[in-house]
Amino acid sequence: MDINVILTNLPCGVRGFTKITAEPEGDFATTVLNARLTHEMNVVSYQHEADHIKEEDIQKDDIDTVEKERHEHGTVFKEKGKTSG
Repeated sequence: MDINVILTNLPCGVRGFTKITAEPEGDFATTVLNARLTHEMNVVSYQHEADHIKEEDIQKDDIDTVEKERHEHGTVFKEKGKTSG
């Protein structure tokens, strides 16, 4: 699946999100990353969103469970004592 990436200012508490668009020629994803974050944090956020795409999480009903699973088993990045993923 092709992934388009957009870097834009998002609210401080939002690292990024992904939207899947269905087209007759094939589905594609648009991942939006927060320009307010560091490059390193955006790399982690991109990987997190790519994991959602790979695991087809977008099609699942319970996003809270999906996010919990992704944070428990996904990429972990430490910056100044904080953990994210």
